[in-house]
Amino acid sequence: MKSSGRGVAVSVLKKFDAGKGDVGDLLGVVIGRCDERGKATDIVYGVVRNRDLIDRLLGQFGDVSKERVKGELLNVLRIGVYEIVFCPGIEIYAAVNEAVSLGRSNKQRGFVNAVLRNVCRGIEDRCVETDGDSSKIVPLSVNSGCLFKEAVLPEPGDGEVAYLSAAFSLPGWLVGQWVDEFGFEKARGICMGSNRRAGVYLMPNTLKISAAELAEKLGDGFEVVCDGKMVRSPGGDVASFDGFDEGLFSVQDPTAARAVDVLELKGGETVVDLCSAPGGKTVRMAQIMGDSGLIIATDIDSGRLEKVRENCGRLGIECVKVVEADEFDAAVEGLEVDVVLADVPCSNTGVMARRCEVRHRVRASICEELFKVQISIVEKAASMVRPGGKICYSTCSIMRDENSGVLDTFLKRHSDFEYGGSATTIPKGGYQCEDDYDGGYVGVVRKKD
Repeated sequence: MKSSGRGVAVSVLKKFDAGKGDVGDLLGVVIGRCDERGKATDIVYGVVRNRDLIDRLLGQFGDVSKERVKGELLNVLRIGVYEIVFCPGIEIYAAVNEAVSLGRSNKQRGFVNAVLRNVCRGIEDRCVETDGDSSKIVPLSVNSGCLFKEAVLPEPGDGEVAYLSAAFSLPGWLVGQWVDEFGFEKARGICMGSNRRAGVYLMPNTLKISAAELAEKLGDGFEVVCDGKMVRSPGGDVASFDGFDEGLFSVQDPTAARAVDVLELKGGETVVDLCSAPGGKTVRMAQIMGDSGLIIATDIDSGRLEKVRENCGRLGIECVKVVEADEFDAAVEGLEVDVVLADVPCSNTGVMARRCEVRHRVRASICEELFKVQISIVEKAASMVRPGGKICYSTCSIMRDENSGVLDTFLKRHSDFEYGGSATTIPKGGYQCEDDYDGGYVGVVRKKD
């Protein structure tokens, strides 16, 4: 008998430690036991994204603290609050009763019922339209929120950073940087984009099928988006979609896809992908190149590099040569390299909607700690690219220091390279491709002839 979505969510959240891995990996191990995959995924990601605020509400309305209530019971309460506050489409009685049923004893079930009923009594309206921020409203979307009878957040007018940090369960130092750099309104949009239920986008394998043909094949609910380049999925298990095993598509966020487009590949080039795993950008480059030329794909993580092989094999791509890190230097010796893609390790501050655990472990010192790794990868790229060739430096971050800061430092050290343009994309929350995407950075430098 398969477990319920809520039951699987409890087991994953109990094991989750933000400092020791990704919640998506934990979920992937057990999701096959579940007959409600979508529900389990939404609960796990939703609770982790909003955990600090959920705990704040538990403390305010149920006198519950992490010090007094721990482990599985605490996560049952978190699931209950998440569904009551952040899922207004679920009836209150269902959210409460399902959470109560997860208790392991009558005492636990009674406690869960009492705490969640107190939270419910504190709510005036689970979903109201909003035209501004309020200490009584928990934001649910750009223009809606859950209205409480009393203040549950800091007053926005008393401190913008404190308000955004509490409302979106994000570190205050990080929100403070965004407010300083982008201003309050734009920073609020970044927070919303970092907490959205991220859509699933399919990149058609253009060696075999177009976006329009893929959407037609997949059927109702699949929509061609992003200027006809991608297909938005209505949800479900991607691996079970018609065409997955045939290699007709891969999964990719629109921002990640755009990072490859800036290279203006024509086909026949020699390309090196230095940090290729799991292979999304690698296969996208191969498709743009018409599976011609050569792409050398490597990564320091041999286990993740295997995913590049799997993706290329499933998609039927032949121009990619996957090379282990210790064999890389020999593989590129003597090659005239046209393009090097350096999709470097980073803070992941642009993808916190998908990598929801990042908010709980990112540190103010992260850019400084990663700088040496990032600049060394760009230096390695510079050592192999031909005159007239390009280096594409990309991250999943929106932190200036690890984006333009790295390229600026590189260019100061290398007068034989010139700036070729850059773009920072900030995450945005919404329900269409035009306003539902991750954040990231891409910058190009060119070696002078």
